[in-house]
Amino acid sequence: MDVGNNLANQMRSVQLNGNSNAGNNETADQLAAGVSAMNLGAGSPLAAMALCCQEMDSPNNEEALAGVTKLRKLLSAESQPPIDEAIKSGALPKLIKHVQSDSEALQFESLWALTNIMSGTTHHVDVALSHGVLEHVLRLIKSEVLNVRGQAMWALGNIAGDSTQKRDLCLENLAAVALAEIAPHPGNNLEFLRNLSWTTSNLLRGKPQPSLSLVEPLLPIICSAISHQDVEVCVDGLWSLSYLSQGVNEGIEMALRICPNPVAFLNHTSKTVVVPALRICGNIATGTDDQTQRILDCGWVAAMGNLLTNDTHKGMMKECVWGLSNVLAGTVLQIQHVVNANMIGPLVQLVGESPAEIRREAVWAIANGLTGASNEQALTIVNNGAFEALCRAIMDSNDKKVIVVALEGIDNAVRKTNFFSAPGLDRSRIESIDFCGLLQNLISHHQFSGDSNIDRIATQLLNDCTAKFGG
Repeated sequence: MDVGNNLANQMRSVQLNGNSNAGNNETADQLAAGVSAMNLGAGSPLAAMALCCQEMDSPNNEEALAGVTKLRKLLSAESQPPIDEAIKSGALPKLIKHVQSDSEALQFESLWALTNIMSGTTHHVDVALSHGVLEHVLRLIKSEVLNVRGQAMWALGNIAGDSTQKRDLCLENLAAVALAEIAPHPGNNLEFLRNLSWTTSNLLRGKPQPSLSLVEPLLPIICSAISHQDVEVCVDGLWSLSYLSQGVNEGIEMALRICPNPVAFLNHTSKTVVVPALRICGNIATGTDDQTQRILDCGWVAAMGNLLTNDTHKGMMKECVWGLSNVLAGTVLQIQHVVNANMIGPLVQLVGESPAEIRREAVWAIANGLTGASNEQALTIVNNGAFEALCRAIMDSNDKKVIVVALEGIDNAVRKTNFFSAPGLDRSRIESIDFCGLLQNLISHHQFSGDSNIDRIATQLLNDCTAKFGG
């Protein structure tokens, strides 16, 4: 069960969520001063853009550069940049013309302005693409000039981050190959490497997953990023791995080839590193039994137990419980990893003492464990309070899916402990619950009486228990 992408968005910096306004090295104050110096405050944004476009039309490179720079500064406004006005004024074809100039300064400033335009809405990106911007961005990524290829990288990241359709368009135009070619350049500085790692993550992000054959050239970049000492580079490399491992088993195998032990990142001091590492581990556990076992052999369950007991961050707790749920959905041997680590008790506790989204994951985890457990394991899980926890979840929840999952878990608990008569069962944990009364109330409750799954499971359980124990 996927916990969604909200956590990723919370833990990453604002810059890394989709499109980004390219501020380069100028501060907001410097940009504001630059716009003020243009003495354009009296006119409308459209009029200001028209003046910029006039200068951009000059055959003199210095005058054209001045116009592009003014335009770029206007578009760098943090609040409501005048992107629509820039498009209406006819700036886009002029910028496309200037990115083809022999002047490195004109290339750079034009790319910067185009990047800012593509930090807007999907419509803005579409309009820029209709003017052929992608071709020039991919060409200039290979520039020998650091600032130019860095700005082209940022522009590509904005295009790819707009939507999965734009991401795939970039990949189909061999964006991954272009990045792979420029990544080893000896002149790349830290800022470039950060942009490279972020752009790489945008080329992998989103569902459905991109074609693995198209993203395979990115693997050396990811490998280098996750081993980089800069946290920002490393974090984006880990998010790239999480996107790579979120789909088919072949993607998981690629991720394991790059990073055989993502568990090692769970000991990092920064939560921004730990969260994507948790997601990678959880994704791997959705793969084959062999892939799950490989991550377990790295000590994953113990690491999650340490995080659950020592960290109260809701997002990280949710990731840990989701990961445990994936393990408990595995083989008897894998379930035993969780039992041996004494993690059933904490899961039971979370059902009663955690926010709704974590409680939901904990119910799923316990039910998964009871479904795949041997009879002996089921007895241990029940003795750790699983039956009470699942009954409590039914009583406290209005979520039909949670109730069905809890009922299925209880059904397995009942049958695998021979209707709670197995030797070694702690009956005090069972007798505290009026189970038959709970089932009767559930069946008769008007909110759920029309749900066939709930009715079917609850009625069968009630009939079987009544037959076993009498009215």
